[in-house]
Amino acid sequence: MSRLKERMASASPNAQTVRMSPVPLHHARSRVRVVLLVLVFLVDSLVAIPLGWAAEKNHLASDVVSLFTSSWPQTASQRQPRFSRPSPAPSPSPSPSPFPSEVSEDTFQRPNQLFWGTASGGGLWLADASTSPAFAIADQEGQVTASSGTFTALLGPRLANAELMVTLSISRFNGENNMGAVLHWRDSSHWYKVYLDGESLVLIKRDASQTIQLGSVPFPAQPGLRYSLLVQVRGTVFLAKAWPASSSEPASWELSVADQSSIWFSGYGGLRMYYLSRGSVTTTVAFFREARTL
Repeated sequence: MSRLKERMASASPNAQTVRMSPVPLHHARSRVRVVLLVLVFLVDSLVAIPLGWAAEKNHLASDVVSLFTSSWPQTASQRQPRFSRPSPAPSPSPSPSPFPSEVSEDTFQRPNQLFWGTASGGGLWLADASTSPAFAIADQEGQVTASSGTFTALLGPRLANAELMVTLSISRFNGENNMGAVLHWRDSSHWYKVYLDGESLVLIKRDASQTIQLGSVPFPAQPGLRYSLLVQVRGTVFLAKAWPASSSEPASWELSVADQSSIWFSGYGGLRMYYLSRGSVTTTVAFFREARTL
């Protein structure tokens, strides 16, 4: 009996060794965890695909992805942040000048109104055009109607070298009434004017208390007929020509005058009418444009 117990005692350790030798317990648990995570990932993917979800939205799936891809090399696109930082809002740009490129223009294509208001090219008509009831917009034209007086309309910035063109007509010539353009208008006592009076194309200058005629050429304009008047000022030299609006522009200047006594060299451009009549007189303006020149 003692020998049998001895044999059993000596065999017992070997039997325990056989039972514990296959796989350590913690390794078995790790394998089971990986298998479970893989199964969860596969099930999650099958559910997520029809719903349009991304795999990274599921935390368990993320663990599996991280487990198998943490050692993979990343491409440049993978290293970029998922959402880029929004660009700062652009600063508001300054409002455009009402006279872009130092050009002022009006085609008078706007509803009937008292005064001339805002020009089609931008900017407000100033001087009498904004205060005198003689000025109005009617039938998409600018009109100045009165029996006597002087009437001035100014538009645009102060310019030195400039070119001004206007298309207009007058209802009556009587040797006194005239219609024309002003340049280098500094104030009511300093300006230049080129006008038609029915007999001539004339350049005058207002200097303080005196009005001086600087030049004149014959030009028999007719009342009610629309004329185009083009004037340029280059330093102290004034150039002008006129023609019926329905005709072609003359190739050469008809009036050329150099004012050697000039004491101001820039100012506003616009229109100026003079009426001296027993009845109503109307000047109609269809187009106006002034631009800086070199």
